[in-house]
Amino acid sequence: MDGVSGSTASKSTYLELDDENMGINGLSKLIQDEKLENIEKLSLKNNDLDYEAAALISNHKTWSNLRELDLSTNPIGDKGASMIGNNDNWPNLVDLRLAKCQIGDKGAESIGKNKVWINLETLGLGENNIGDIGAKWIAENITWSNLKVMGLGNNKISDEGATAIGRNKFWKNLEELGLGKNKIGDIGTISIAENTTWRSLKILSLDLNKIGDIGAAALGKNEAWVKLEELVLSCNQIGDIGIKAIVQNMTWKNLKKLVLFIDKIGDTGAEALSKNETWVNLEELSLGRNQIGDIGIKAIAQNTTWKNLKVLSLARNQIGDIGAVAIGKNETWVNLEELLLGGNQIGDVGIKVIAQNTTWKTLKVLSLQRNQIGDTGAGALGTNETWVNLEELILESSQIGEVGIKAIAQNKSWKNLKRLYLGENQIGDAGALALGMNSFWVNLEQLRLCRNNIGIEGGKAIGSNAVWTHLQELDLSRNNITDQGTVFIVSNLAWKNIQDVNLSKNSIGDEGAAAIGRNTTWVNLVRLDISGNNITDKGAIVIGNNNVWTKLKVLSMDSNRVGVEACAAMAKNPTWSNLEELDLTDNQIMNEGAKELGKNVFWSKLTNLCLSGNQIGDMGAIAIAANKKWTNLKELDLGMNQIKYKGGLALGRNISWKSLKMIELSNSEGMEAEEKNALKSNILFGSKISFRYDFDL
Repeated sequence: MDGVSGSTASKSTYLELDDENMGINGLSKLIQDEKLENIEKLSLKNNDLDYEAAALISNHKTWSNLRELDLSTNPIGDKGASMIGNNDNWPNLVDLRLAKCQIGDKGAESIGKNKVWINLETLGLGENNIGDIGAKWIAENITWSNLKVMGLGNNKISDEGATAIGRNKFWKNLEELGLGKNKIGDIGTISIAENTTWRSLKILSLDLNKIGDIGAAALGKNEAWVKLEELVLSCNQIGDIGIKAIVQNMTWKNLKKLVLFIDKIGDTGAEALSKNETWVNLEELSLGRNQIGDIGIKAIAQNTTWKNLKVLSLARNQIGDIGAVAIGKNETWVNLEELLLGGNQIGDVGIKVIAQNTTWKTLKVLSLQRNQIGDTGAGALGTNETWVNLEELILESSQIGEVGIKAIAQNKSWKNLKRLYLGENQIGDAGALALGMNSFWVNLEQLRLCRNNIGIEGGKAIGSNAVWTHLQELDLSRNNITDQGTVFIVSNLAWKNIQDVNLSKNSIGDEGAAAIGRNTTWVNLVRLDISGNNITDKGAIVIGNNNVWTKLKVLSMDSNRVGVEACAAMAKNPTWSNLEELDLTDNQIMNEGAKELGKNVFWSKLTNLCLSGNQIGDMGAIAIAANKKWTNLKELDLGMNQIKYKGGLALGRNISWKSLKMIELSNSEGMEAEEKNALKSNILFGSKISFRYDFDL
């Protein structure tokens, strides 16, 4: 049986069958397998298992040795969770994961009442619908004295539920508590902060809540969590007052990670942070998207305690050259690996000093996008000889032209560079030529050059590079490459590892499309985006006939002039058996093209199909609805067409699309309110039908 590993006397002890679309029928067969009597670890994530399946598992008495069970991303709901919670067959259960299972308070109550799982160490209930009542039942369980990990993030828990959790005195071995993305405010946080039982706590996540300075101050007063290593408080309402209290904590000597992304911290709070002398083990400090300016950054840069700092995030604050200069002069962070400064007001003066830093010999990631670097700043970066371990350089939207790019392209020290992001600059053909001539970045994997005014010659230069043999992703979208440049790009024989190619919005016509389709080098291609060009059936047919891209999962060809013949070629191509997403929005498919697509028998893994804006009527919709092979289809977009009642009804009657979550039929020409209501009431649609159209999705 697939996914089985580990055995005792030919009997399986470990089984992983995730994403198999098993359903109740497949589970029934699985349970009957005698080889699984001694099963210890079972993972069945994302298998369309409902409460009946949960009941079947819970009532199966031969699995008494079960130690780990993962049913995440299955719609078992409260009924299924109740079956699991009432289970008394698994006395050895150590790890139970039920994330994304549509569990509410009733299901949480049943789980909380369980008295059999005395060995339970991990309980994952994140991304459900559990509120305060369910949280209370979980918190009041007195059986789980061995519990180490409790995951309740992304639920509906507010102060009342958090207060109940904070009062828990039984989880003496708790090491990790996840409560992020709930509705917890200061009152609930105070209760959690006052807990003195969790002396083994290492990780506390309270991000995406409603915690303000009062709650933060309470956390700062905690003296019980002597082993705390990670505190996540991002996306709250914590300001300078709260931070002052947190930094005064003298107990958290083991703190390694502090995340305060998207809060309300200003210079005063940053100055308070800088004075901390307790966190000698701090490795990651995230302060992105706050209100910190040069004064606060100068103070942080002068901290001499954080000698173990590896990650410093200061993106999207109010840092100018003065702050950047202070950072560049830092000599303490000898272990720094990631420095994130994107979205500030740093100019070439600050960049020059950063580029001259000789302390950060371990630096791997440098993010400077959306600043005011310009050619002078980029030129300074290009002269850096210290960052020999640099793997990722982000310089998008930084006002860099061809002069600056030439300097960067000539850097001989960054031989380990893997990811270079230069989108939304003005490097032009001359800059692209300099990049194409680069012979030092032998490990380059990702190159993003969107919106750079690169034309034919630039495309030729990039396409001629034979050194980047490890290249996996190439983004040249929104340039002026046209057919000629495209021919050079697709003719590169060195890019055998390429997986993701984006050539959208480049005025590529049929000649370029045909060249793409004739490509035999990209045997590992997973994603291809050629949307927004001038491609007709003539070029699209060649793409549709490609028999090399066996790994292709995502194909975007929206906003072209693709018609019937190209649809027929694509639909008949047996090579694309791994295709998951196909976007043909705003083309010229019409009914006949839809009929050809509907005949497809190879795309059994298809999850997303976008056909909006294609003049498809009832006959085309009926043909699409007749397809029985797309059993994994989750989203079908047929908006902005001419589909009326007959076509919509046919779609609604398709019983093969059991995974369907959304069908878009909005703005279908001629569809009256009465007909829409009829569709909505169709029992096979349920709540899946949508008449809204959000162009930002």
